[in-house]
Amino acid sequence: MKEKILILFFLLVSNIVSGKGFEKEHHVTIEMVENDILHNRRLNVSQILYALERSKVTNPLKVNYLYGVIYYFGDYGLDKDIDKAYHHLKISADNGDISAAYLLGTLLVDDSPRKDIENGIKYLKFASDRGSVDAILNLYEMYRIGKYKDEDQILKLLSYAAKNGSEESAIQYADTLFNISLIEQSDKKAQTVALFLIDYNFKSLKGEKFYLLSGIYGMSNSPIYNEIKRDHYLNLAAGEGHIFAMKLLNEIDLIRKSKKGNEKVNKGK
Repeated sequence: MKEKILILFFLLVSNIVSGKGFEKEHHVTIEMVENDILHNRRLNVSQILYALERSKVTNPLKVNYLYGVIYYFGDYGLDKDIDKAYHHLKISADNGDISAAYLLGTLLVDDSPRKDIENGIKYLKFASDRGSVDAILNLYEMYRIGKYKDEDQILKLLSYAAKNGSEESAIQYADTLFNISLIEQSDKKAQTVALFLIDYNFKSLKGEKFYLLSGIYGMSNSPIYNEIKRDHYLNLAAGEGHIFAMKLLNEIDLIRKSKKGNEKVNKGK
């Protein structure tokens, strides 16, 4: 009897691992498939494909988007196929699907056989203007390398993403605005950036926050240069484990020791 129970137990575990006992194909909904593709990876390929094919008529945009995700990343044992990903994502993106527009834009600006930066930026801008934080971050990368030129719009989008909890966007917003303050030599804008960083509730990027503040006060051409504040924020950044901050503090310490040594030598002459 014990042996029979053990056999049944192992069969059950085997089915769960393979996905057979987890959900029957006909019980898997398109919502479950979307959640699995984006988060879990617990369903098997037959369950995924069955649900997608069954939903082609009733939810074509969602189905094409999810097929695009699968082929873009090469999930569920299917080969990565940029052409198929492009085909499916374009159908959904051209019909207003924001998530598809973001991923298609990313595919087009990425280094791939389908690379088309001009159209990639159009799709990223479409998704960004409709609140996609991921699209905003990728559009910012296009701005950073000089491919997207609308500075006012990128600041507006980064500000929006930052207000909606994107710490990375908050850092990029502050960095962009500070660079503008350097070009214009505007102490008002530089001070605005510093106050924005100080007031923003960072959780995972505190080190980046303090390091950027150390640059705002520490760069020689900063309109609000302040050596004391520079060192203060460098120490805070180093305390958060920021590698560059720790290296800079060591270099500053070496420079100060060198200066003291030279002063002693000069006094002894």
